[in-house]
Amino acid sequence: MVTFDKDFGELVFRLKRHSNGVVLLTFVPRSSGQVSAVMLALLEKGIEFGNSFVVVEEDRVRVVPLGRK
Repeated sequence: MVTFDKDFGELVFRLKRHSNGVVLLTFVPRSSGQVSAVMLALLEKGIEFGNSFVVVEEDRVRVVPLGRK
């Protein structure tokens, strides 16, 4: 799931809701093309989306494994 909604962090971590993976975009995009470019760059870097909580900021990316299958 790709989202701008920070509430997913609370659902996944604090409330322990199941997720196969979340990509949280925390920046305000300048265009829809920017979102596409960011997602493409993540794919090209080989970032593992499945079973991870990925936080994408303007200047960095954090990947937190969810630790469950």
